[in-house]
Amino acid sequence: MASYMMTCTHCGYEVMFRTEPDAKTEGVRHLRAFPTHGVKVTPSEDALIREAERLTR
Repeated sequence: MASYMMTCTHCGYEVMFRTEPDAKTEGVRHLRAFPTHGVKVTPSEDALIREAERLTR
């Protein structure tokens, strides 16, 4: 199963995304909208900077 790292648009964390077979279509659906947040991740540098700016306002 393919997997790749991307910044989550919801939380700004670097998250592991994956493709997995879809039982209904027998195709492959990309789980971009539903990242696997169960995977232990660390925030990206950009996310940390944004969070710091938000807290210091």
